[in-house]
Order: sequence, then C-alpha cells, then structure tokens
Amino acid sequence: MATSNKAKHNSHGLTKTLSAIGAAVITVTAATHAATVQITFTNNHVINNNVGDLMFADLTGDNIDDIVLGAVSKPPFSTNGIQRSIAGRQAVADQTFISGVGYFYGAQAAGSNSEASSRSLAQQYYLMSIPITDARINGGTPTTAWMETHASASSGNYKITITRLVFDDASTAAPSGVTANGAAFAEWVPVPEPSSTALFGLGSLALLIRRRG
Repeated sequence: MATSNKAKHNSHGLTKTLSAIGAAVITVTAATHAATVQITFTNNHVINNNVGDLMFADLTGDNIDDIVLGAVSKPPFSTNGIQRSIAGRQAVADQTFISGVGYFYGAQAAGSNSEASSRSLAQQYYLMSIPITDARINGGTPTTAWMETHASASSGNYKITITRLVFDDASTAAPSGVTANGAAFAEWVPVPEPSSTALFGLGSLALLIRRRG
C-alpha cells in the first residue's frame, strides 16, 4: 500500500519535532553542569539588634531552609553589638570597653575561630562548608557548598551578613580555589529539571499530533 505524500510529510515533521525535543533535553542537562558557580545575596543580613533583620535560611531558593538561624541577641560581655548563630557557628559584631585603653570594635564571621578588632572599623569574611540539597543541583544529591559570611562593626553600626553561596553543580564535592572575599564565580541560573523539560516536550508533541490528526 503506497504512503501518501501528506503522511510522509507528517512523519518527517514528527521526526524533526522529536529530534528537537531530544536536543532540548540534552541542552538543559548540559546547562546544569557549569562547574563552580555562586549565588550572590542582597541584604541577607541582620543589623543593629534586630532592626532590619532580613536574614533568610533558604539559600538556593527552593523554599526549603538550608541552614538553621539562631535568635539575634546582644553579646553578654559587650557594651553594644549583635550576635547570631548561623548553621551552628556564632557570628559577632560588637563594641567592648577596655579600662585604660578605650573602646574597641570586634567582628567574627560565622565559622571563624578568631575575632578581628579595631579602634574604628572591624570586619571579617569567612568561608564555612555546609551541605545543601536542591532538586535542581546535581539531581538533588546532597552537595557540599561554601557559605561566605561577613561581620562588621563600627560606631553605631553592627552587621552580620551571608554574602554568597559557592558550589559545583557538576560535582557534589566542595569546589577548590574558593577564598573568603575572593574572586567571584559565574552566577548560578536555575534551569528546569531534565524530566520536567521532557514532559513539557512530550506534551507539546501530543498537542501537535492531535492538531495534525
């Protein structure tokens, strides 16, 4: 039985559509493997004794908290300042008075074992490794990331910030070559999961077949 030209044309068109869908799935899968990337945060901080507490724990943006944040409080032996536990490590930005010396400002970023101090402005950056899990990162496999924190203290200004999250979306291991307040990496751009893209493509194909039928 001979095949009509229309049937051949439809078959050729569907083949091209299937190829395009397959290419889209491969492209999206490849796009998730950009090696070392970062998420830069804007105003993920707490300032001056809970005034302006904008700090958030969902670092990857999937509506699931990645870390635990403690309550904000005044350091017990300080004349002024703030402290907060971030992922189990204390961050401090404060002012202390030393008899015979005067006021000093101190800053300890979360994860650090020492405090930077100054008579005018104290600040410190620190990297601490944390586990993250997001369906859009390494297929949802738990991944070790670097969380960068910053603490600063000066006259009347005490601030603790989570500045960025650095990870490798082609590996679950923490990336090398990352330094506190160091070079920036490409911004991570979330892409749909390959399975979601495939379902979208198959839905489009079904609609196309229905229209041609």
